Amino acid sequence: MSTILILHCSAGAGHRSVARAIDEALTRCCESDEESAPTPPYRENSAVGVLSGETPHHLIADSLCFSGPPFRAMCSKGYEFFARHIRWACGMGYVLLDKPFSRSLLVRAVQKTSNLAVEGLAGFLAENVVDVVCCTHFMPMTLIGDLRRKGLYDGRLHVCVTDYDIQGLWFEPEVDRYYVATAKGAARLAGWGIPKERISVTGIPVRHEFTTLAPPPFRDEADIRPLRVLFSAGSLKNREALRLLREAASCGAPLDIIVVTGRTPSLRKALAAYTPPPHVRLELRGFEPHLERLMADADILLTKPGGITCTEGLCAGLPMLFVHPIPMQEVHNARILEQAGAGRSCFTPGSAGRALAELHKNRGRLAVMRAACLRLAHPEAAAVVGTNLLEGLRSVPKPLPTPSTVQATRLSDGKSAETAR
Repeated sequence: MSTILILHCSAGAGHRSVARAIDEALTRCCESDEESAPTPPYRENSAVGVLSGETPHHLIADSLCFSGPPFRAMCSKGYEFFARHIRWACGMGYVLLDKPFSRSLLVRAVQKTSNLAVEGLAGFLAENVVDVVCCTHFMPMTLIGDLRRKGLYDGRLHVCVTDYDIQGLWFEPEVDRYYVATAKGAARLAGWGIPKERISVTGIPVRHEFTTLAPPPFRDEADIRPLRVLFSAGSLKNREALRLLREAASCGAPLDIIVVTGRTPSLRKALAAYTPPPHVRLELRGFEPHLERLMADADILLTKPGGITCTEGLCAGLPMLFVHPIPMQEVHNARILEQAGAGRSCFTPGSAGRALAELHKNRGRLAVMRAACLRLAHPEAAAVVGTNLLEGLRSVPKPLPTPSTVQATRLSDGKSAETAR
């Protein structure tokens, strides 16, 4: 049976979320195809990174599960620690590695090290017939690109970039198809020598529940109800989240604030000790399995500008205030979306509170931001990627679409990015 392998990396939750979105889209595509049998539900084996039981039409795996425990812990737990506590180091790493491997000895050294660490993946590909691989992280992409150059893997390689701009580590000339979020990212890949016909600007795939949200209701200037603020605080330091909560509560506007603390009990405990003023209603939640419902009911999202959270906000038509970004990577996300009118960068103390007070007074501005979010949203991204992966299965190798199949618009003008059809 033909097989699609979707590879993510557990260094950050976003890459896995995109992989699951693509996997869901493939399941729906197979179930709607009269020539294909329904795909069995997957179960990701955390020990070996592959699915147990009979091989399905498509499967999903964490590339770190092909490595040893020390490297796995360094990448997953290490990234989480640095992204929360030492963000400047993440920014420095971004700058140092922001070059194609063909132009940097350091990038080549880093990629060679990671290839050796996950060489179990090479063994898996040698022992199993995998027709198409789709990577949502550059680590497995690098290894598979190297295998193709050596003639050790002859299937197709697709890559889905999970931020709004593109770092040099995503460069791999062996990739058959890139899926990127913006025309700016596509231009950067093309500038490095990736043929334009191999790049589709699709947006970032999100889970199916975010693709079916109803358009948010319009709230005009006469609406004096409190602003409903959804505060995604799980990736912040305790003191950062508490400072932002106090800043929001002291802005003078009546607010209904829901804080999602994620899987961080210490953060929820720290925020529970805070007593808001009478004009602010505060609700604390831990891990929230149905974040899309909270987004659909909110007026504003207060969040770090991670690629996946921002994309989910766009699909919900939810204006965003960006706080405490990882330097470079998340700053780029925030700037791109801010220029398009979907959010505001609130990186300095007091700026988030001032933005909330202004938007409370100017509901018309909030409506403009909502419209910008919906224009930029690509809820169909996962379906587009899934369809292209299945087409790659049916004809390997398959001629790549020509540029005439891509409708392009300018993100900088506040319109949607290039969309693969």
